[in-house]
Amino acid sequence: MSVPQPRSAIDIKKEAGEWLERRDRAGWTEADQRELDAWLAASPAHLLAYHRVAQAWKEAERLIALRRPAADRSRFGALRATSVKIAAGVVAAAALVAGSTYYLNQPEGRLFKTAVGEHEIITLRDGSHIELNTDTAVNVDLSSGRRTASLEKGEAYFEIAHDASRPFTVKVGDHRITVLGTKFRVLDAPGKVEVALLDGRIWFDTEASRKRGQSALMSPGQVLVATAKGISVTSEPVRALANDLSWRDGLLIFRHTSLAQAAREYNRYNARKIVIADAAAGKLTISGVLPTNDLNAFTHMVKTFFDLRVDDEGKQIVITR
Repeated sequence: MSVPQPRSAIDIKKEAGEWLERRDRAGWTEADQRELDAWLAASPAHLLAYHRVAQAWKEAERLIALRRPAADRSRFGALRATSVKIAAGVVAAAALVAGSTYYLNQPEGRLFKTAVGEHEIITLRDGSHIELNTDTAVNVDLSSGRRTASLEKGEAYFEIAHDASRPFTVKVGDHRITVLGTKFRVLDAPGKVEVALLDGRIWFDTEASRKRGQSALMSPGQVLVATAKGISVTSEPVRALANDLSWRDGLLIFRHTSLAQAAREYNRYNARKIVIADAAAGKLTISGVLPTNDLNAFTHMVKTFFDLRVDDEGKQIVITR
């Protein structure tokens, strides 16, 4: 007799988004509220998912872009209409974020990959979870009593189940992260490896530091960046670090981000690329929340908030003055 697999985080998040959309429509009754309350009380995971999707909606409603001070009232009306339109897209993205859930029960290793724009959740037999962001590859090995994962490329979020007798090791090139039980994000980017710790403790070292018997012990809220020049560690509020994980909900959060940087981030998630062909336009800054896979939301925002030209050339979208 097969044992039913636990419901995935994506399934729960989808239900939370459906509840939020249903509550926002006209005709919400006391009976509907009681049904929602019962769903929220059924599991802490339900409450957490609902809170995350609701927060995404609130963030999207506050969507702000810097625009010319002389913007008139009709322009403000367009801004409000655009914010509402994008907010609806944000809820859909948070509820229906593309992805799959895998349960790795076999002892041997396995390579997991995502294509551009994909998102996957892996649940290991020890209870650990790994979430793969766009264009990512992770090799997981649970054989011979080991717990290892090698990030071949891309970005992943790890929630590692505690097991003092078997530390979990994440390898990125010659860099190594050793944990007992914790939550952290790892990004393998050109020229650097970035590690952000949300909970617990981890040890970070490189091949050279291992030879010297040295390692860096990280605490929650710290961000470590390793480059060819060395290692730097900074501290941020854990809540701010959580914003960098908005891709888990199919969202990108921009706070006073240059248009050029926002375009580069969008290009990580989409096969069709955004090209900022004007240097001055690239320096304009935006703030807000947008779905990772909705280029139309991004271009609509650009056309509404700035006097910029958007040309769809098929494989790429060119933005100029």
